[in-house]
Amino acid sequence: MYCSECGESMQWRCTDNRTNIAKYKCPHCGNVQLGEDDYKEPVPTVHIPKYYYFKDGRYIVRKFVGREHRCIYIGSYADEDTANKVVEKMIEYDWDKNKVPLVHEELNIQRINRTWVCA
Repeated sequence: MYCSECGESMQWRCTDNRTNIAKYKCPHCGNVQLGEDDYKEPVPTVHIPKYYYFKDGRYIVRKFVGREHRCIYIGSYADEDTANKVVEKMIEYDWDKNKVPLVHEELNIQRINRTWVCA
């Protein structure tokens, strides 16, 4: 798209999401024009929350809740497979912290030196 005032190439500024009409601005004279949107704004990727992370040789399972991102800490586990199983069970129990001992019992997980290990 070219500027109607000076003929320079226009730069995309923004797009109205409701009408899909783009605003362009001329870097040379400052003229602003509306036009068809040939530029597509990158679609933001949906961040799927990860319920565990690796730190100091252990997989820490936790979930952030609420607007203030309060953290529900579940425990630290020796391997990724065990952490995955715990996350799946906690999702079933809707992240009820009181169900953690039940989850450990169901999955036959035992505590060894501050880390939960699948027996």
